[in-house]
Amino acid sequence: MALMGVMEGPKLLSILFGLLVGIIAPCNGRADFCMTLYKEGGVSAVLESPECAFEYLPPRNHSRSKKCQFATIQGPRDYQEDRILCDPDMKSDLLGNFCQEDLKIGLAAVFDGHGGNEASELAVQLFPFYFQLHVIFLGQKEMELFEDKRDMAFQLET
Repeated sequence: MALMGVMEGPKLLSILFGLLVGIIAPCNGRADFCMTLYKEGGVSAVLESPECAFEYLPPRNHSRSKKCQFATIQGPRDYQEDRILCDPDMKSDLLGNFCQEDLKIGLAAVFDGHGGNEASELAVQLFPFYFQLHVIFLGQKEMELFEDKRDMAFQLET
């Protein structure tokens, strides 16, 4: 009788684990092709591909918050070319734009203006978008590992 109680716990956990994956997995709408592109060439390869680029939208609710404080000192140059990105309330889709699973991320970055102010301004504009794509694809990789473990758990049960 006591042995039966011990065995029910792992079975219940396996069932709950399977249900959780069954609920989360349909949100995963990313094509395997796009994931392969990301693995081989990173975000640039995904954005250059007409099959994938349309799926990924810029971060939602991207607003530079007034919660950030910073100070800068201009060096011997005539212009201050450094740029600062601070968004402590950036919301990102954990599994891409297909689910409503928002992940709150705090971003803070300083871009050195040695390449000119155009380079640092462009970096401030593009960094949140590139960062979100990395979050999406790394989340996808985690989901694949999660599904592999689920499949292994159910194979042990049979």
